[in-house]
Amino acid sequence: MKKKSGSGRNKKSHRLRKAVIWILLIFFIVMAAGVLFILNNIDSIVKSAIQKYGSGAVQTAVRVDRVKISLKQGSGAIHGLTVANPPGFSLPFAFSLGKIRVDIDIKSITGEVKIIDDITVEAPEVFVEMNDDRKVNLDEIQKALSRQAPSKTKQPEAGKSGKEPKLIIRHLRFAEGMILAKLAPQGGKEQKLRLPTLEMRNIGGSSGAYPDQIARQILSELTRNAMNEVTRRGINLATEKAKEKAQSLLNEQKRNAGNKVRGLMK
Repeated sequence: MKKKSGSGRNKKSHRLRKAVIWILLIFFIVMAAGVLFILNNIDSIVKSAIQKYGSGAVQTAVRVDRVKISLKQGSGAIHGLTVANPPGFSLPFAFSLGKIRVDIDIKSITGEVKIIDDITVEAPEVFVEMNDDRKVNLDEIQKALSRQAPSKTKQPEAGKSGKEPKLIIRHLRFAEGMILAKLAPQGGKEQKLRLPTLEMRNIGGSSGAYPDQIARQILSELTRNAMNEVTRRGINLATEKAKEKAQSLLNEQKRNAGNKVRGLMK
């Protein structure tokens, strides 16, 4: 009887070992399938992430033509990234960033914080426009960025879910860029200016930041850089607004004076 009992225990132990092996096998198959899916779809994943987090940060449409990432070489390229103008402006874009070269720290891909060693934006274009309501597009974008920024005491929703990756960008450079300024409403003269080279380092700090926070920081700095150059070159937005307002008041005074003269002549 004791021998049979021992044989039963051995059979149960054997079945348990087989079950554990099958569970582990299924787990590794699922993990391998997930990694294979990411590797095969990395370009579309990066493209979707840029459009999602960029649009969320600036509150207008961010679009990308195509993305090509090589994890083997640790490099990539992003083509045709544009940021649409807010409603109420005639130009289609506020930013057109052309070609973007990316160098990735491959070792960080599997870590909690993904590290990008270098990003170079070649020949970016910034469009500065004043509309008929005397509003400037980059001012409106800056306001949207400020509204979307989380408070210091409140953690972003992405952090609560734990699903969004954190990023660190070691070095970012905007090179050989151009500004197209159109600051007089109703068909005013357009002016072309050189966009000063902009460099940013250690975006995300030492512990990393979420993609929407990264997007806000970069777009905010690019906006500030462009507006500073427009002002430095003597195209002062406040002055332009004041001139427009003064001219409007002068025209109104002339109309009122003309109406009074016509009234006296009756």
